Amino acid sequence: MIKIYKLSFLLSLILISCTDSNIIGLEVQPEDEDILFNNIIIQNIDFSNISEDSVRTDETTRLLLGEMNDDLFGYSSASFTTQFYLQDENIDLGTNPEVISVNLTYNYSDYYGDLANFSLVQVYENQESLDKQQEYYSNEGSLISKDSLVHINSYETSLDLDNPLFTLDLEKEFGKKILDLGNSQLQNNEIFQQYFKGISVLAYADNTILMLNPEGTNSKFRIYYKNDENQNDTLLLEFLLGNDAARVNVFNEKSNPVIINNTDNIYIQSMSGYKSKIIINNLDSIKDILANKTINKATINFGLSSESVNSFYDAHEKLFIRRVDKSGNLVDLADYTLEGESFFKGNLDESSYQFNITRYIHSLLTNNMYTNELHLLDKDANIKANRTVLEKNISLIIYYSQL
Repeated sequence: MIKIYKLSFLLSLILISCTDSNIIGLEVQPEDEDILFNNIIIQNIDFSNISEDSVRTDETTRLLLGEMNDDLFGYSSASFTTQFYLQDENIDLGTNPEVISVNLTYNYSDYYGDLANFSLVQVYENQESLDKQQEYYSNEGSLISKDSLVHINSYETSLDLDNPLFTLDLEKEFGKKILDLGNSQLQNNEIFQQYFKGISVLAYADNTILMLNPEGTNSKFRIYYKNDENQNDTLLLEFLLGNDAARVNVFNEKSNPVIINNTDNIYIQSMSGYKSKIIINNLDSIKDILANKTINKATINFGLSSESVNSFYDAHEKLFIRRVDKSGNLVDLADYTLEGESFFKGNLDESSYQFNITRYIHSLLTNNMYTNELHLLDKDANIKANRTVLEKNISLIIYYSQL
């Protein structure tokens, strides 16, 4: 059961009394004009920590790989499955092609944790096909094959910041299986993927999530070979890992009761981890206070807890807020869709996150179709591994001017 923590109610304001209960107007205040006269600070806001069921992870711009063993958030893992995509079609392998070497290489764009703790990698040949037209989610663990292990001769995670690479040197026999398909089954990707389903990649680490870039320049699967016509030359059969190659990240389920039942802090975690439900209370009282006033600006603010400030694990650089509509769906706020990201904000600034939610507050107070439930989360939870702990003291500040 999710426990809710109710904060003490506080209204501090400078106010001229009015008799009309209508809230008049909405004026989104430009950032460079400081003409706001009065404000109210609302702290009667409930929160609850929620475990994310899943996030969509097919064809993402990053593939996450590794494990975290976090004393606070617990265990997290990331693995993935991917097709190979022929770089060229109508392949002619020549006579008696013979494998020289096989490697799988990804550019990686970043990592979370300690790269030195990246310890063991396993590759399996897939037995089931991925469907490029289908949506896949992070909780579909059955996609990760563990039946046909591919021997890895060696692997390396380079520390070259100009060209960071994750490289696997695979057994020749794995490459031979692909060459043995012959020219007829390497005509195009539709035929090839009927016979070769792709691979699943798992990794073991104490505290490392590697963020691979399938669209990277060096993100490719390569088979080096020779044939009867080219005994002294090295030929190359190359496959892309991005582009139209179907791929899915899989994350473990996270439902730590210590976090879900916690009433002292707000917990946000990527990789289908945790988000927070935010409830703004006492709407009738707020309406009374703002009767016959113009709302110039409204911000909601979240401060980092010391558990994030002093942590080995980096907090999110940016968080996001969505609202829950009457049907229970999460939708973006008009402050984001109409005013843009620079207005909406949500970046970590020193030790807090602030969001401009002026349009949402006006609609909440004037439109019965709006609910008072928001969700604080990481919008990029399918390509990041961060976790953030926030203080329980949430403040909503509404700036207004007297008509």
